[in-house]
Amino acid sequence: MNKKKIFVLLIVLATFLSLTSSALLDGDDAKLQLGSELTYYLEIYYDGVDIHGVQSTDSLEAEIASGYIYVEDKLPDGLTFLDFVVADDGSVGAVNRTTGDACVGYVVGDKDGLNYDEDTRMVSFVVKNLKAGCSLTVGIKTQVPSTVDDPLTSFVELRRDFFNTATATEGPQTAMSNTVHAWIGKGSVLLNNKVTYKYTGTVPTSASPLPADTYYATGNMVEVQKDAIAEGYTFSGWKVSSGGVSISNNKFAMPNNDVVLEGSFTEISDEYKYDVSYEIEG
Repeated sequence: MNKKKIFVLLIVLATFLSLTSSALLDGDDAKLQLGSELTYYLEIYYDGVDIHGVQSTDSLEAEIASGYIYVEDKLPDGLTFLDFVVADDGSVGAVNRTTGDACVGYVVGDKDGLNYDEDTRMVSFVVKNLKAGCSLTVGIKTQVPSTVDDPLTSFVELRRDFFNTATATEGPQTAMSNTVHAWIGKGSVLLNNKVTYKYTGTVPTSASPLPADTYYATGNMVEVQKDAIAEGYTFSGWKVSSGGVSISNNKFAMPNNDVVLEGSFTEISDEYKYDVSYEIEG
């Protein structure tokens, strides 16, 4: 019987325009059985201070809720998407993070609003009206490969590593989850080569957080993180500044040394900027 592994990726959103990430995971850095099932849970927390100065605690919930939160999670190469984990009635809703009771907040479209794109390997959905002090969880079932060697590469792998990080965006702010890691194959292979992301030039205050440093074994296929975003700016894309590798199809084979990727922002010209204003009548 194939054993199941469960990982939890946590995204914390703050209504006071300071987005942070935190870790809550089960079995991180775990060795997986070939052909087993691996389930990721994306947990979105929303918190902050309301107009009365109340901040959510174990006993209080701020009277404030989110707008639209766009969540994306690109599944690691090698894992096969199976399905989403939802309630028996097909709904996906929020719960109070301390009591477990039903809470305000939902996935737009419920189960039909959970999307997986086979071409980009991207899971995406939109959360609406998530009350401060509440959390919403979406599960993603995947299948682990039945062989360690990746037939799509030119060399024979003795080990394959899977890294997963999700992002959530509300307005100009983006939060990143913790990164969870699992692997198949030989445990004696060292993860001693580091990939680092850096910004160069002027960095906008609304720039999305930098991906965390991640360690890989020599020969691991590394998937470059998605482009950073900042309101009012374009991004150059991630370019190799040191490490001696070439990116092809957004991937590169990890050499036996560290790699640094850099990117920069360019402010959008005023001729392409527009103001939106609201007026209340009566």
